[in-house]
Order: sequence, then structure tokens, then C-alpha cells
Amino acid sequence: MTIKRAVRRALPILLLVSLVVCGAFSGCGFSADDVKNSRESSASEASESREVSRFGFGRRDASEEASDTVAFTEEEPTAAASAASAGQNEEAVKEAERQSRERAAAEEASREAARAASESEKAASEAASREEESRIAASAAAAEASRQAEAEAARIASEQAAEAERQAAEASRQAESEAARIAAEQAAEASRQAEAEAARIAAEQAAAAEAARVAAEQEAARIAAEQAAAAEAARVAAEQAAAEEAARQAAAQQPTFHHAALGEQVPPQFATYVANTNTAKFHRTGCSSVGRMSEQNKWYTNWTREELMGAGYSPCANCNP
Repeated sequence: MTIKRAVRRALPILLLVSLVVCGAFSGCGFSADDVKNSRESSASEASESREVSRFGFGRRDASEEASDTVAFTEEEPTAAASAASAGQNEEAVKEAERQSRERAAAEEASREAARAASESEKAASEAASREEESRIAASAAAAEASRQAEAEAARIASEQAAEAERQAAEASRQAESEAARIAAEQAAEASRQAEAEAARIAAEQAAAAEAARVAAEQEAARIAAEQAAAAEAARVAAEQAAAEEAARQAAAQQPTFHHAALGEQVPPQFATYVANTNTAKFHRTGCSSVGRMSEQNKWYTNWTREELMGAGYSPCANCNP
């Protein structure tokens, strides 16, 4: 081994010693990477020297190797000292490597913390995005619910309005039907009364005519001379009957204050009951049936209930007088 090769091998060790002295790879501006590079350079040089010896490049003769051996033997104490320093430097390298590993672990932890922070930030962003989506969905759902509620309220209002309109139409129809029924009843009653009155008058007239005819025949058979007088008497009687009938009809169309069965009629404001001379029923003055009675059938009286019932009248079932 030559001096050059010994120096070349000792150079990394001296460099490590100087780095340790400078303050654990920080005060002199060197780093663990510099130490690693120097070790790799030394290992590379050793590998190159082994390759040269293997393939025979740079082989020297026996005299040169002998001289190198002598020189190496002379410098053996210096090499031993260098080996001791190399042991110390190896410890320093190990310490530097340990510190490098710790720094690398710290850097890895920092990177892991950064990644965790990034992932946390990403998760927070995704949570915020999901929360925003939930808020938008809730807002949309609330809007849809409000729209449905408004539509339902509008539908209910429309149904209620339609029902109210139907009820109003039904009430109007019932009122019209009731008014038509009352009018029909009144018309039927008036027609019945008119027909009854006409039949009565016709019967009376027929009876009178028959009596007159019989009397005339008897008078003609008994006394031929008195036929003219009998005819005149019959004519006068017929005129009187017609006059009486006309007077009776006029009296029937206008209310009077006398009645044979009920006595004297009193003014409406002093009456106790209102009797219907057509149906033979008596009512309270405020009964609804009084408004539907014909004026010619109303009879205002201050008789008592017992007196009216004694005269053949019955109480109204509606007002129950």
C-alpha cells in the first residue's frame, strides 16, 4: 500500500473529525448529507482500487511492492494512530447518522402532520360542502313544503268556496220551492173557494129557478089570470136575490168587524188571537201562519182559548196558543 492510498483512505476520517469538532455538523456549514457523500466517495475509491487489482491494471513488479511494504512498515505507528482516530470517527459517524435519522424522522413526522392537516382541511372542506348541500336541500325541501301547503290551502279554500256556493244555491232553490209551494197552495185555496162559491151560487140560483118554475106552474094552473103577477113576482125575487148575492160577495171581499160565530172583531193591535174562518184554527198574533192567511179569512179576536175551542176552533200546531 502506497502513501497516497493511505492518505486517500484517511481523508474521510479526518473530514469527519473536523465536522465533529465544528459542532455536530452544524457550526461549519456541513450536513449529514455531506458526510454521507464523503463516505460514498471513499467507498467508491476503495472499490476502484479493488477493481484495478482484480483485472491487473497498474500492476507493479515485486521490487515496487517490496518497497511499499517497507514504507508501510516504517509508517506503521502512524497508521495505528490513524486507526484509533478512525474508531472515534466511526462513533461520530454513527452519532451523525443517528441524528440524521432523527431529523429524517422529524421531517417525516412534519410531513405526516402536514398531510394530516391537509387531509383535515380537505375533510373540513368536504364537511362544509356537505353542510352547504344539506342546507340547500333543506331550503329546497322547505320551499317545496311551503308550496305544497299553499297549494293545499288554495285547494281547501276552493272546496270551501264551492261548498258555500252549493249551499247558497241549495238554500235559494229551497226558498224558491217553498215560495212556489205557498203560492200554489194559496192559488189552489183561492180557486177552491171560488169554485165552491160559484157552485153554491149556481145551486141557489138553480133552486130558486126551480121554485119559481114550480110556483109559476102551480100559480098558472090554479089561476090563469095571476100568471103575469106571478111572473113579475118571480122576476122581482130574482132581482132581489141577485142584489143580495152581489152584496154578499162584496162583503166577503172586504174584512168586517162582525162574525156570527166569533162575535165582534177587534183591531189587530188589541187582539189576543187570530182565527182562520176557513180552516177553523186560531193562532197567536206573531205566528208565521198568519202571514200566509188570506185577509178575508183572518178574524182578530180577544176571546180566550177556552171560548175559541168552545166555538169549534182548534189551536195551531206550530205556535200552540
